[in-house]
Amino acid sequence: MPVKETNIPGQNIDWDQLIDYIDAKRVVPVVSKELLTSPGTNGGGLYAFYAQRLAEELRVSAQNLTSGWEINDVACRYLAMNRNSEDPKIYSKMNRVVTQCESLPCPAPLLQLAEILPLQLFVSTTFDSSMTRALNQVRFKGQPGTRVVSYTRSKQDDLPADPNALAVPTVFHLFGKATVTPEYAITQWDLVEYFHDLYTGPRPDRLLDELREKSLLILGSSFDGWLTRFFLRISKGSVAPRVQVPDYIADLQMNADNNLVLFIKLLRGSTEIYSAGGPIQFVNELYERWKRVHPDVVPGGVPGPSPPPPPASPKGAVFLSYAKEDRAAVEKIKSALVAAGVDVFVDYEALQYGQDYELVLERSINEACLFIAVVSRHSLTEKQRYVYYEWRLAIRRALRKSFLRDASYLIPVIVDATPTEQDGIPEEFQAAQLARLPGGETSSTFVSRVQTLYRRYTKALAEGGA
Repeated sequence: MPVKETNIPGQNIDWDQLIDYIDAKRVVPVVSKELLTSPGTNGGGLYAFYAQRLAEELRVSAQNLTSGWEINDVACRYLAMNRNSEDPKIYSKMNRVVTQCESLPCPAPLLQLAEILPLQLFVSTTFDSSMTRALNQVRFKGQPGTRVVSYTRSKQDDLPADPNALAVPTVFHLFGKATVTPEYAITQWDLVEYFHDLYTGPRPDRLLDELREKSLLILGSSFDGWLTRFFLRISKGSVAPRVQVPDYIADLQMNADNNLVLFIKLLRGSTEIYSAGGPIQFVNELYERWKRVHPDVVPGGVPGPSPPPPPASPKGAVFLSYAKEDRAAVEKIKSALVAAGVDVFVDYEALQYGQDYELVLERSINEACLFIAVVSRHSLTEKQRYVYYEWRLAIRRALRKSFLRDASYLIPVIVDATPTEQDGIPEEFQAAQLARLPGGETSSTFVSRVQTLYRRYTKALAEGGA
C-alpha cells in the first residue's frame, strides 16, 4: 500500500478531532525536556540549567565542553576526567540539583496541560518532578495528589492493575526519576540500557497496552532519531489496536527529518504532525482551543470521587450514531422520532463533562432497542472517527444477539449522496438495507417502522422479555 504524502511542512492538525479524543480520555501526552521552560533559568530551558548546575557540582569547566553542551556532555566529560565509567556521584549530584530547583516556578506549558482535565495519564521522559508539581498545583491546590510511577532497571514498576486507577492523575517516568542512586537515565548510554530493558523485559505491559490503545501526543524531542524510532515501535507494537486512533506529534526536529517522518507514517499512517511551531507553541494552541470549548471548567480544587456513570439513556431508547458534521440532519431525525413518542439517545444531550464517555456510550448501545447509523461522506473519511467505535460496538451486539436475521436492531441511513456500495460502509449495514434520508428529512414510512420496533421492544421490556 503506497504511503501518502506527508506534506511537511504544512500538514494540519484536526483540532476538533483531537479535542474530541481528549474529552473521551483517549489521549496520553508524552512530555519531554523541551516543555521545561521556567523563569529563573537565565532564559534557557530547565534542562540546560540543570546541565550548568551539574557542571558546577562536578567541577567540570565549560572550557572542556563543546558548544551547546547538555547534561550528557557534562556527565561524559566528568567520567572521562576521572577514568570511571560508573561513578554514582553523577546521579547523587544531579538529584541535588533537581531538588534545589523545585522551588522554581512550574513550566507554563505543563501548567496548561494540567488544566486540560480529561488528560489523566502523562508519560514523562524526564527525570524531574515538574509534571507532577504542575498537576498538584493546578488540580490539588499544591497538595500531593498525583500518582507517580517510575520504571527503573532494578524495579520495573507498572500502572496499577485496577482499571479505575487512572481516575487519579498519574505521571509515569519511563526512564526513572531523580534519586541519589543510579536508578534513572542521565547519559545516552543510560537511555540505550533502558530501551534494551523495555524491549527484552520485564516490561510495563499495562502502560504499553494504554499507549497502544490511546492516541499518543508526543511533545518534543526526547531522543535522537534512531531512539525515537525504537520508542514508537515499542509503544505502538506490531499488533493493531482494537480501535485505530491517530497519534499527534509536535517536534521541530522530527519535522526536519523526512526519513523519520516516513517511518512514522509507515508505522502509524494516521499520525498528524504539527508544523506551525514547536511543542510549546502546540501546547499553547491546544490549551486555547480546549478552553474555548470548555470555558466553564475551572480547575484548582481537589477533585472529589468520580461520579458513578448514570444510566445514559432510558433503557430501550433509539441510539443515533453520527459524525458531528451531520448534526443538523441528526436533529431532524431525532425531532421526528421524538414527536412520534420514541425515546432517542444523542450524545450532545446525554453526555456530561467529566463522565467516562466510552462507558456511557457502550452501556447506551447495549441497552438500545435500535441503532440508527447515520452514514455520509463525513463518517466515511480516511481518518479514524469516533463514530467507528460506536459502529463496531453495535455490530458486535447485533451479531451476538442474532439481530441481523430480521434487521430489527441495525438501521443504517444515508443522509447525503454517498453511494450504497461506498467503501467503508460495513457489510453488516449493507445486509440491513440502507435507507436514504436526504439531509435528515424523514418519511412517514421510516418513522412508522422505527415506532413499531420501539413499541415492540418496550412492550417486551415491560413483560420482562427484552
